[in-house]
Amino acid sequence: MSRNRLTIAACLSLLVVAPSYAQQRQGGAPSTGKNIVMIVGDENGTVIPGTSISDVFIKNHLELDLGHKVIRIPHDTAPDKMLAFANAADLVIVVESVGSGTVGTKIISTPTPVLTSEAFLQDEFGLVNPKGKSLDPGLPDAGAFGTIENQTAITITNSGHPMSAGLKGRVQVYRFPREMNWGKETTPSAETIATLTDYPTAKVFYLVRKGAKLYDGTPAPGLRVQFFIENDNETGTANLMTPDGLKLWDAAVKYALTTDQPATRPAMPPLDPPPARGRGRGAAGGQAPPAATGR
Repeated sequence: MSRNRLTIAACLSLLVVAPSYAQQRQGGAPSTGKNIVMIVGDENGTVIPGTSISDVFIKNHLELDLGHKVIRIPHDTAPDKMLAFANAADLVIVVESVGSGTVGTKIISTPTPVLTSEAFLQDEFGLVNPKGKSLDPGLPDAGAFGTIENQTAITITNSGHPMSAGLKGRVQVYRFPREMNWGKETTPSAETIATLTDYPTAKVFYLVRKGAKLYDGTPAPGLRVQFFIENDNETGTANLMTPDGLKLWDAAVKYALTTDQPATRPAMPPLDPPPARGRGRGAAGGQAPPAATGR
């Protein structure tokens, strides 16, 4: 794909982000900030880790609207270091810009709650049948977990749960058709919040509580929440959520920050110094990405 095409798409997307983002800023940010570690990727090699449209939107929303501190960690960070950051955080968010094979099993043992939007980490976290067929994209009729194209709405099936944000039934969560991730062959302990509108057995928003059985029968070391955002490399997706979509995201963040938290946690490790800036250079493995500019 040409640089010009990516640049044009990014600029058009930011025109969409700006008014939407401004609409969500109501009442200012609360002063209840927590430490959130955000595992970020490079959108299949198209951007510096953590600087995609969707990742910048999520970081800004968490910090400016919700009042939290976000520490971005590249997906190629060494396993022991990534786990140390995860163990020290109040919440780990794994965004869909990561490569599932790059993150792998690095943080599956953390007792810290994890909120993830990467479809193909559902098996590593033990949330779905690891031997089931994954589809990228594909219809739930033909597989165990994966992604599906051209979706705008989900069906809330557990309106009494705090993560439903008081919503019920069919809810439009994207302003334009985009992909969603889903899991069908999930562990029996999974608690469903929402499903695909046309496939009621395909969960798009669900959780597994700390201590509940994972697919292999072992107890979950911490709370795990799977959220439906499947990012578009060119236009972003989180930035295209409706107000109701953002309500669900905010409810998931709030729930994860107040549920099944470890009694104690270690100190946050120091960040590596950023890499020297130069033409064509990005964030090195295990180092903090450069400050997001919103590009």
